[in-house]
Amino acid sequence: GGMRFREAYLRRALEASEEALTEANDEHASTLKRLASREHALQREQGQVRRLQTEKKQLDERLGEVELKLKDARTELLGLSEYRASRNKGDVALREQLQRVEHVAHAAAAVAAAAAGATQF
Repeated sequence: GGMRFREAYLRRALEASEEALTEANDEHASTLKRLASREHALQREQGQVRRLQTEKKQLDERLGEVELKLKDARTELLGLSEYRASRNKGDVALREQLQRVEHVAHAAAAVAAAAAGATQF
C-alpha cells in the first residue's frame, strides 16, 4: 500500500505547488496592473509638466517682449522730455533775443527821434 500512499502524497504536493504558482501569477498580474496604472499616472503628470514648461516659456517670451516695449517707451519718453527741455530753453533764448532786439530798436528809435528833434531846431 506504500506505492499508493506515495502517489497521493505527490499529487497533493503537485496541487499545492500549482496553487502556489497560480497565487504567485495572480499577485504578479496585480503588481503589473498597479505598475501600469502608476506609469499611466506618471505619463499624465509628465504631460502636464511639459504643458506647464511650454506655457512658462511662452510667458517668459511675452514678458521679454513687454520689457523691450517698456524700454522703448522709456527711451522715447526721455527723448521727448529732453526735446521739450531744449525747446523750452530755445524759447527762452528766443524771447530774450527778441527783448534785446526790441530794446535796441527802442534805443535806435529814441536816438533817431532825438536826432530828428535836433535837426528841427
